Amino acid sequence: MTGKVVSVTRFRMAQDGEGISTLVTLFGCPLHCRCCANAFCNEKETPVTYYTAEHLCETLGKDDLYFKMTGGGIVFGGGEPLIQSEFVQEVCRLADPLWKKRIETSLHVKWGDIAPLTDIIDEWIIDIKDMNPEIYKRYTGSSNWLVIRNLKRLADIVPKEKIWLRVPLIDGFNNKDDVKKSVSALQEMGFSRIEEFKYNDFKRTFHKTKNLVTLPRIPRQGYGMMLLPDEARLACLSGSREVKRFDDKFYELAHQLFIKNLKVTRKTEIEILKKKADSGDVSSQVQLGDYYLNEDDCEENYNEAFKWFMKAAEQGDAGGECAIGLMYEQSLGVEEDYNEAFKWYMKAAEQGDADGEWSIGNMYKDGLGVEQDYNEAFKWYMKVAEQGASFGEYEIGNMYAEGLGVEQDYNEAVKWYKKAAEKGHAGAQYSLAELYYKGKGVERNKYEAFEWYKKLADKDNIFGVFALEEYFGITDVSDEAKIDEVRAKLLNPTELN
Repeated sequence: MTGKVVSVTRFRMAQDGEGISTLVTLFGCPLHCRCCANAFCNEKETPVTYYTAEHLCETLGKDDLYFKMTGGGIVFGGGEPLIQSEFVQEVCRLADPLWKKRIETSLHVKWGDIAPLTDIIDEWIIDIKDMNPEIYKRYTGSSNWLVIRNLKRLADIVPKEKIWLRVPLIDGFNNKDDVKKSVSALQEMGFSRIEEFKYNDFKRTFHKTKNLVTLPRIPRQGYGMMLLPDEARLACLSGSREVKRFDDKFYELAHQLFIKNLKVTRKTEIEILKKKADSGDVSSQVQLGDYYLNEDDCEENYNEAFKWFMKAAEQGDAGGECAIGLMYEQSLGVEEDYNEAFKWYMKAAEQGDADGEWSIGNMYKDGLGVEQDYNEAFKWYMKVAEQGASFGEYEIGNMYAEGLGVEQDYNEAVKWYKKAAEKGHAGAQYSLAELYYKGKGVERNKYEAFEWYKKLADKDNIFGVFALEEYFGITDVSDEAKIDEVRAKLLNPTELN
């Protein structure tokens, strides 16, 4: 499956919800708005790139650390991204579950394009335009009955806190009173997260002498980075000096501004989280716990993390329960206590939480806080695998490969490793490559082994890099000529085994 992508814009800050995000602008829109910031998304001459979901996720994965550090992730925009609903679904399925998935939409699509995403998308950013059907039609050329119907259906399924409504003031089409009426109508429907703003023409102006692009409507957070095209933003983050065409002084200034504003943004986000957490919001309590747990190792941070995780756990949140179990298991700010760890993991596992089930499997496998029992470990790992979680499938593969809790069966090991490997699990990819190379549970096939090792090496996985060097003589993963030479040799029937 491929998607028609106009652009992939990285390192957006404080524009599409919390954290650093990457905007994936998709082609196509059912509306013909009289004023449109992204009119090019509906123009035939606009160049598009056809991405597979796998390729797009690989591109997005470059910013994995920033997404997880800041609570950011993917934002699907356009145009109308729901026109390509199946592609969005596939990308979300393959994306890291810790990345936030957000979508900017007008909801002017059939319900069948929305429904499959209701339990996938973390935040719905909806452009209402105007609740007055006459104003809406004059502005877009279409009626808004479909939008209102979809909005009501969405609110019946998705918590209203996940719905962010935007009502613009558009010169020549509505006025401040019209905006107030729209906001009032939405509030009567039970919505509280409503943003009013004045529509501006977001046309880009180019300053060719510096090769810079400025955007008139930019929040101050991250301003230095927003001045740079994508490749230069990445250069600033990575410390790369390969982008020579940008003025050195400007480069340094942009870098300094980004780092400074990242700290400011994180501080602001933590303050917001604390307010939500203090009011009893479980999700915020867990996020706050994660923040402190991943800060510098010190007793003060561990105490704060434990406090917030416990508040969530006391409300029955599985994420909080798992985190408390982890802190007891790994002696993070509390005295090591495997019995306590097992108790909290079990609370989460009994709710069907995959992380909790996996942790219980580990405790039984290693005999921590409970008598070692491989049969019980296998049972709990299978519960995780049956949810389609790659880390559970990988563990089942290990149990079959090692004959723990079940009779040793390399055929079954290959089957489970492959399930996890196809979802990107590095351990499973390596184990599967090893079985192909050694011919265990599958006919020996060095070409298949090579391809799995290379997937790992492409992600700078040291085991993949070592395997390519040891088995195939490849010392530089970027040496395409050598790689093609090895592939050609391996595809020779006499070399396959």
